[in-house]
Amino acid sequence: MIDTPYQFKSLASRVRGMHGVLDADELAKLLGVAKVTILRRAKRGKIPSFRIGTMVRFDPQAISRWLLEQGVQSLSTPKRRRSSTCSRMSFCSTIPKPWDSTRMV
Repeated sequence: MIDTPYQFKSLASRVRGMHGVLDADELAKLLGVAKVTILRRAKRGKIPSFRIGTMVRFDPQAISRWLLEQGVQSLSTPKRRRSSTCSRMSFCSTIPKPWDSTRMV
């Protein structure tokens, strides 16, 4: 077993351990997204936030819970995967498939 001077912690547990409130810059750096993304999502109510005058602030405890909910939600409701790369491209529907005799010209 290797002794390390630090423990690996999840992002949610690191945020939970913070004291004081976070501003949009701090949260954006933690999550690795742009500040404008944080502010837009806060305005839409997608990220828990509160206002002090014109300033948007984020409670680390609420953000930690939100991060955990995001992880649980993505595991419980998997997104539909596309069956092939052609389903993303509109021109693929015009290419006849060898098994589809109705589309053969």
